[in-house]
Amino acid sequence: MRTLDTSTAPPYCPAGSGQEQPLPGAIPWPTDGLNREQLARHGKELIRQTLPFTVENRRLSWWHFYSTLLVIGLFGAAVAMPLWWPLRLACSVLLGLSLVRMFVLYHDYMHGAILKGSRFAEVFFKTFGLLLMAPPTLWKQSHDYHHGHSCQYVGAEQNRLPLLSTHTDLGTFPLLSTEEYARAGRLKRLRYRIARHPLMILLASFSIFIFSICMVSLITQPRHRLWSLLALALNLASAIALALLAPDILLY
Repeated sequence: MRTLDTSTAPPYCPAGSGQEQPLPGAIPWPTDGLNREQLARHGKELIRQTLPFTVENRRLSWWHFYSTLLVIGLFGAAVAMPLWWPLRLACSVLLGLSLVRMFVLYHDYMHGAILKGSRFAEVFFKTFGLLLMAPPTLWKQSHDYHHGHSCQYVGAEQNRLPLLSTHTDLGTFPLLSTEEYARAGRLKRLRYRIARHPLMILLASFSIFIFSICMVSLITQPRHRLWSLLALALNLASAIALALLAPDILLY
């Protein structure tokens, strides 16, 4: 097992004049007190030391993919069979968790971390993203923005059509300062409170994936409209077909 060598990292130095002492219980960061040039050197060294961890074990990636696909198939078959209803319900929950695992693999594939260059993986995951209301182009746009602006406060923007009302709504949750919230009108406050309500996560399939990702892009982003429309059409057609032919499967 590899470990990160921190022997070359600069010693901890609190920000300021260098005379201050860290607060009791505070965890020092290796970059505290560094200037821009020192930060650049430290960042390059950190990247150099972590490069060995970025090498993919291709065989292991395929194992995770096919084993997850097999589990999804088994639980999906159990849900479709006329079994005792508590057993079908349990398999339905496990099927959902298995789909979450495949979504994790989808996430890693979209980052280029696994199965890069595989035509089969490309077709599978693009189809999977459409079925889960996360079209590849939209997911990459929003998720890459999220990674590029993590822990950054951007502030409010005006006249945005999505439900969320700040620039940080793209791929993450909005953040208003107390001053911005105090200046905001009733409608903006309501949108902000709705966006940060726990029900937004509980009902994420509708609030985030269907509405924020697919529906909003149909209005605001012409270059993504085809993908959004295709994702919505596939899911609507599947739901209608199951409702007419196998409502019990749709329920589970």
